[in-house]
Amino acid sequence: MSREYDLGYLFARERAKGAGVADLDAHLGDMQREAPESKRCVNMLDGKGNRCFGSVLVVKEPEEEPKPGEKRKKQKLWCAKCLEKKAEENKSKAGQQHKADYRDANREELNEKNAERKEDRRNDPKLHAHDQQVNAEWRANNAEHIAEVSAEYRANNAEKIKNDMDAWNRSEAAKVSKADYRDANREVLNEKNAERKEERRNDPKLHAHDQQVGAEYRAEHQEGRKEYMDAWNKSESAKVCKATYKLTPKGIEAAERYRRSAKGLESNKRYREKHREALKAKQDEWNHSPMGLLVRALYKMVKGEHWNPQSFPSLGSFASNDEAKAHFEERFEPWMSWENQGRHIKGNEYNDTWNIGHALPRKIFNQWEQEDLRRCWHPDNLFPQCARQNTELRDALIYTDAELLTMRHLWPVGANDDLEQLKGLFQFVDHDFIRSKLPVEAGPSGLNDGFVSDDASSTSG
Repeated sequence: MSREYDLGYLFARERAKGAGVADLDAHLGDMQREAPESKRCVNMLDGKGNRCFGSVLVVKEPEEEPKPGEKRKKQKLWCAKCLEKKAEENKSKAGQQHKADYRDANREELNEKNAERKEDRRNDPKLHAHDQQVNAEWRANNAEHIAEVSAEYRANNAEKIKNDMDAWNRSEAAKVSKADYRDANREVLNEKNAERKEERRNDPKLHAHDQQVGAEYRAEHQEGRKEYMDAWNKSESAKVCKATYKLTPKGIEAAERYRRSAKGLESNKRYREKHREALKAKQDEWNHSPMGLLVRALYKMVKGEHWNPQSFPSLGSFASNDEAKAHFEERFEPWMSWENQGRHIKGNEYNDTWNIGHALPRKIFNQWEQEDLRRCWHPDNLFPQCARQNTELRDALIYTDAELLTMRHLWPVGANDDLEQLKGLFQFVDHDFIRSKLPVEAGPSGLNDGFVSDDASSTSG
């Protein structure tokens, strides 16, 4: 099937699309144009039945078949003069109003057809490139007009825009889109958010406003926030987040400040009174566990007070009190002595006292596995460590992969000789971050030089 067009109209239409004269001739040839034939314009000039009957040079071009259920639209053959006049009428106020009324009455159908047309042009590389270029040029040439129209539209439709945005923000599509965007731009967003907060915090007026808004929100949503926080505190994410925060400089300082406060001391006292029996049972259980027995046995050996050591010789570690004592004394730092050996007491500074530290902490070993006990209490895993540092680091992972690989002979059985599985046994925290929280003047206690660099920190025993 084909449709008939006036040659002048068709020429003007193709020229408007950016085609040159040579391109136009080729294009008309591609449409398998037949020799022009003369017909008469059928445009109705008035309501009395008078028609134009102007001369029309007809050109035929292929027409797509209508979709199932659609009727073929009846063609009106108009001359170039009538078409030009119709275009001028369309630009008039009456014409604009007529088109607006038509669009409102046929919104869904027009949107659907427009979407199909855009998709067709988008799938055609040549047409898509042409559209992109035309759109870019138009936006560049009409930037001020676009800004004015956009501002006017926003001012006149503020309520509608707000309602539309609220509806979209509540939709599932919005949630998915925002989550994907945050995941793809996490670092950039965090950095910008930190900068924005810092700027507002440094502006007294903005800071006061934020404080007021925050207080009002908390007061208004007190119940909802309590339910949300209760649910979050029970989640695995909260446990990991809190455990990681406790090892940061800010977390350690906050915990220490709370423990020393009257509220912290009172809370600790109430907890111990309320759970006295449970704490006593837990301590008794620990004292009689394999780890607990070995802790006490080694403490007596380094003190020279163990009258008959058997546990450590059976593990292949220290055969006597003197051997155990010599092992730690050889690894003393300048500030260490047998007089300042002891546990960490709240308020003590770094390098006040030392105790027995484990390069790989006891917690990652299975105390019911004999091989794990042998590796945990191997001399290479034991060293004298600053007591405060030992308490703060606990079981954090603070080693690089290279450092961990030098300790392969000490890895617990549960690691299956796999580095990633070993790291999964730790409460993971970045080792650079942990090292940075230690005071420069004190410095970390040195580990066994045989397997860790001099600047490495240690984990707890």
